[in-house]
Amino acid sequence: MARRTNRKRDGLSNENDSNSGSDQSSLRADEEEGIETVIRARAYELYLERGSQPGDEVDDWVRAEREYRERHAADIERHRGFAEPAE
Repeated sequence: MARRTNRKRDGLSNENDSNSGSDQSSLRADEEEGIETVIRARAYELYLERGSQPGDEVDDWVRAEREYRERHAADIERHRGFAEPAE
């Protein structure tokens, strides 16, 4: 069962932001490949790690999404405009 991500909701659709640094380059590469494709591949890895047993596809997908968001949390927040203001 595939679950689509909402790029606009997740704050990843703003193409006008200028990005720099390795994390931002990584996020840009993921966007080029497709965030959904990255999540799908990780969900499949989780499925294989559990011995390819059916029945937990949604849990695999949700975990893959969570891992992706945690890995790119700073970039996602920056795209959303929620970055902490500089003092």
